[in-house]
Amino acid sequence: MSAILNFLEEKDMTQEQFAQSIGVGQSLVSQWITGRRPISINRALQIEKSHGINACLLNKKVSSLAKLLSNRHV
Repeated sequence: MSAILNFLEEKDMTQEQFAQSIGVGQSLVSQWITGRRPISINRALQIEKSHGINACLLNKKVSSLAKLLSNRHV
């Protein structure tokens, strides 16, 4: 089950409400939930900031990017 769907169920929020809260259409949220369309890194970070859903759960590349950036600062 997707992290967004879990969030929606926990918050008793509709896809439409979630979509409006981040400035996208409901159909895009549906595509994310079903895996038909990936969530961009930028959008994943925006969702993490606005709703607290770990961006790494939304886009696996976020974890790789975070590791890469942390290694550069060592």
